[in-house]
Amino acid sequence: KVSHFVNDSTTSFEKNKVLALPKFRMNAGLRYAATEELKLNAQFQWFGERYYISADEINAVKVGSKYYVNLAAVYQPKNIENFTLGVSVFNVFDESNFFYQPYNGLMPPYPAPARELIFKVSYKF
Repeated sequence: KVSHFVNDSTTSFEKNKVLALPKFRMNAGLRYAATEELKLNAQFQWFGERYYISADEINAVKVGSKYYVNLAAVYQPKNIENFTLGVSVFNVFDESNFFYQPYNGLMPPYPAPARELIFKVSYKF
């Protein structure tokens, strides 16, 4: 039982058995074929609140919920078989995020990547 680490006596870990992981998480996506060659994707990710134990505190720290939006486009021309072009943007709105230590590993939370832009060119032989 880790509830004795909690600052706020109204907060309980009884239902949050694994620190640094949210109790609830939601993913939703849309895929749209704009043409036969061009496919568009949108993804929404939501993470509920979670807790972690920081290096400089003995008590658990509560982190609020977060959401992320990711977009992608994939182009596969009909006249070039096995060839694909793609572009993706992860974390479109540049929401800050951190990787949290689930238990006191003497390391503070460190930042996760911010917005990412990825280009992909592939050809299958």
